[in-house]
Amino acid sequence: MILPLKNRIDEATFQAHFPLPYVVRALSPWEAKACGLDPEIQQWRFELPFVYVSDKFGRIETEAGRTTDFASIPRGLQSWLQNDSPVILLASAPHDRLFETLGVTGPEGTILSFTHCNDVLTEAMYYLGATSFQRAAVYKAVMQGGKTLWNHRCDEQGKPERKA
Repeated sequence: MILPLKNRIDEATFQAHFPLPYVVRALSPWEAKACGLDPEIQQWRFELPFVYVSDKFGRIETEAGRTTDFASIPRGLQSWLQNDSPVILLASAPHDRLFETLGVTGPEGTILSFTHCNDVLTEAMYYLGATSFQRAAVYKAVMQGGKTLWNHRCDEQGKPERKA
């Protein structure tokens, strides 16, 4: 028998929000460089599609082949909460995808704001057993630390109207 998480989330509820397996592969520094990514930061590639089903925002899809560095946790918090912590690892996938696409949730083309993308992260963390303190600290950090990256991506993608 598998016991519920600390926040009383049972396996059926977890499966409803994370219906597909989480399958990633670490890229070598040479593979990362060949993809135009920073080889000094560990990069990962989704081997299979991954989906998070948000209560507020619906289905958020991470396509097979998409890469991530699991950087949803700002570096300043990583001594307190690691990128691969069970309470954030799976939640990083939809958050990273939303940041890369400036809030596009999937093929339907729903577009979320900067704030809503960060809401997705902390909502998903809840279903992974994160405490309210952990979620609040991460939310504050991504709201402050993520704004520069979000606005830089808006400029890169020619979408200044999407700036936070």
